[in-house]
Order: sequence, then structure tokens, then C-alpha cells
Amino acid sequence: MAPKPVVVMRHGEAEPWAGSDPERRLTKEGRDQAEAVSASIRQWVTPDVIFASPYARAQETGRIVSQAFDSLVPLETLPMLTPEGDPRAVDRWCDSLDRSAVLVSHMPLIGHLLQVLAGHSMAVGTANAFGLVPCVSEERETTPRWRLAWTARPFCEPEVVEAFR
Repeated sequence: MAPKPVVVMRHGEAEPWAGSDPERRLTKEGRDQAEAVSASIRQWVTPDVIFASPYARAQETGRIVSQAFDSLVPLETLPMLTPEGDPRAVDRWCDSLDRSAVLVSHMPLIGHLLQVLAGHSMAVGTANAFGLVPCVSEERETTPRWRLAWTARPFCEPEVVEAFR
């Protein structure tokens, strides 16, 4: 079975205030960021599905990713992808995933999730900087079961992609 790539991305820049944290929407800059990252993802992988946190800013980012694939990639809401989500629960969920995906989430979950999935420590400051896009690939015969396949930094000139073996 071929490895299934899972791209993990943070939502774009969000407005600082709203009625509640889940209601915060993307700023113009955040929408531009999401479009740039989506174009980068499109160069490296075509996901079967996009899963986003139910928070407004993640849903908006997920729609932008879907639009980058001419809206042919469905967007689904995954409640466990909230900032306070349990990375071990997401890990167990990923084990049952039978297709390639983009996960649109938040910090601190992203940093913790990459540690659990691939044993790769991502400093909160690094992951919190929008635009570092890690992709993990399932390797059923290894420990951990996932490995960091590549990271893209679409805001670098030229775009930087690091492949890991």
C-alpha cells in the first residue's frame, strides 16, 4: 500500500477580536496567506479530502484550500482539530484514515500533533509562524508509524521545500 500523505496546516492570520475565539475570522492578510499556502500544497500533493476545525478561521482556510483544487476536494469539519484538541486522539483517528488529506488546525495542537505522529519536535514559535507546511507520510512498519516527509515554506523566495528520508 502506498503511503498516504497528510498535510498539516495552520489557519491564516485571524482577526484579534470577535465575540468568542471560535468566531474569529480571517483577515485579508490571512486569506492571502491561505491562498499562497494552498498553491504550494497543490504543487506537492492532491488531497482526497480537507478536514478543518469547526472554528471560523479554520473553516475559511479550508474553503480556500478546496478552491485551489477547483472545489473538487471536499471540506469536512473535524471537531477534534480545535486548539485544545487531544493530539493522541487525532493520531488514533489518522490511523483509520484511508485517504490523503489536509488538516487545517491551530496551535498548540499542530505542534503537539507532529510530535505524536512523527516524533518530530516543532517549536511552538516555528509552527505558529503561518506558512511552515509539514507533510507526514504513513509508514506502517516503523516507529513512530508516521514520518515527516517534507516541509514547505511558501513565503520564502524562492519557495523552500525540504524533503526528509
